[in-house]
Amino acid sequence: MNVEAMNDYINTSIEAFEMLRNLTPQIINIGQVAQGFQNFPLVQNQILNGLNQINQSLDRMDERFDQVDQRLDQMDERLDRMDERFDQVDQRLDQMDERLDQVDGRLNQMNQCLVKIDGDLEQIEENATGRAINSSCLRNESTIYWIKHNGQIPNDSVPTLRDFKQLNYAQVSRILRFYDLECERRAIENRSKLGKFLGIPFYH
Repeated sequence: MNVEAMNDYINTSIEAFEMLRNLTPQIINIGQVAQGFQNFPLVQNQILNGLNQINQSLDRMDERFDQVDQRLDQMDERLDRMDERFDQVDQRLDQMDERLDQVDGRLNQMNQCLVKIDGDLEQIEENATGRAINSSCLRNESTIYWIKHNGQIPNDSVPTLRDFKQLNYAQVSRILRFYDLECERRAIENRSKLGKFLGIPFYH
């Protein structure tokens, strides 16, 4: 074998070795793939077991969700019952408010009546005092105390007994109507009625 042929052989061997080295990962991968195909039933069982566990976990989650839904439904029912009770309480409170308003109205009416009664009693007492004063009205210069009606005295009122005796028919009639008294046909009768009402002794 000459030198040139030796070099060709060596170069060819080196190239073959390089090619073999480059194919080593593929050869190893082929082995792993082959081993994987050998172990495929085991891997398949592991996958199936994992899927079954996942399904079981999902089933448990569904059960928990169902339980939560039931609890929420129960809470909704209780809230509905509470709303009904609150509505009933509101209605009772409204009824109580109405009753209280009615009681307040009655109390206000009673207060108004009491105020009126107090005013009437004060007026009666004041009028009684005025009549007592008029009972001593014996001289023409005596001062007349005019009885109040609704807190007012008549516009035609005069200060003394002399002035009272000089009141004309129209004036005496207006005073009688002021006191809600009926008028008579003659002036002397009207003056006598008015004098008795005022408590003047001359007309008793």
